[in-house]
Amino acid sequence: MLQPTPILIALLLSAHGLRKKSLSPSGAFTAFVVGYGSLSGGLWAFGITLIGFYLIGSRATKYGKQRKAKLEPGYHEAGYRTGWQVLSNSAAGIVVAVLWNGMFVPDSVQDESPTKLAD
Repeated sequence: MLQPTPILIALLLSAHGLRKKSLSPSGAFTAFVVGYGSLSGGLWAFGITLIGFYLIGSRATKYGKQRKAKLEPGYHEAGYRTGWQVLSNSAAGIVVAVLWNGMFVPDSVQDESPTKLAD
């Protein structure tokens, strides 16, 4: 079952990143999927941690933008993370969140236990 609060939070953050040009369209879509996946389980700590990393990373990019512009070919002023970059930065966190929720949270979106599949 889709949960409205994680959808809303993931949608707002990914739309904000797209509007501020810190995320490309593929980055915003990937951020939405990752955000929903990490917030939709029973333990929000995973999603909140990923949100924290996103916000800190965005601030760090703005703080060191002159240095980053010299070091990185194809640098965009606002960061402009692609879907692959979003996935690379969040992959470990989302895997742990899905595994934790699947094993320890019986009614989570990720729980596909035999009893849930039989319903």
